[in-house]
Amino acid sequence: MANFLDRIFRGFVGCNKGLEADATINQGCLLMEFELLSRMGEIRKHLGRVLDELGLQARLEPVDPIHTDDTCNRPVIISFQNSDRTAFSPVELALGSLSAKRTLSWEESAMVVTHWAKHELGSNGWVFFECLPLGQTEALKGSQQEIFDAMEVMIRDADVVLRGDVLDRRTEDKAFARAYEHLESVLREKGPTITCERNEGIESYNFELDGGVPWRVAFEPSEAVLYVNGDRVGSCSPQRPDKVADLVWNRIEDERLAALFGW
Repeated sequence: MANFLDRIFRGFVGCNKGLEADATINQGCLLMEFELLSRMGEIRKHLGRVLDELGLQARLEPVDPIHTDDTCNRPVIISFQNSDRTAFSPVELALGSLSAKRTLSWEESAMVVTHWAKHELGSNGWVFFECLPLGQTEALKGSQQEIFDAMEVMIRDADVVLRGDVLDRRTEDKAFARAYEHLESVLREKGPTITCERNEGIESYNFELDGGVPWRVAFEPSEAVLYVNGDRVGSCSPQRPDKVADLVWNRIEDERLAALFGW
């Protein structure tokens, strides 16, 4: 913590011509360390329960070390993440600016919230998290207890966003995720169970029709490919979810007509 705070303080000190002596830097680091440790202690005290429930920890985010005239006015950011950073809260805290001349008060701080949509895919627990072009910054108001009560509600309501390929049941492919709703629509009448899989980096939707015949829609590097009983029967652009659904529907119709007329 001390080394990290020293780097933070040296970053802001570079834009203050009168604070270049090591003794002044050390004094400033002690002040900043006290302020930051105090704020982190208050977070653990008031938000520890909800963070434990969500499996998250409060983390100080690194400050850009580039020395510009506004470095000392940049806020200290506290994020909430799990231990291996594969899950995080969409809520962050922006504390007061990095100035050794004043304290980091909650009254000068704000909650910064990004909005995410969680899309559930298939029947076996896959999800896609979509970052929405929305956000909000809410100044912290009221007594300290009122401030932390508002933080707890916001963090709990925002839930947790997952990230990273290490998560088996999560996709980062927006095209793959968008196709699910369209596939589900064209298959609703037949009612198969749709599952998601990842095999050697290729994600696919899988289901069975006509007495157990396996169908697979694989999102390969440049195309979405339909396989029926292991045979490749068609492909289209993966960026057009409606075309992916049409690919499946047209094949279903072809097989229905073939069975009807004996082709």
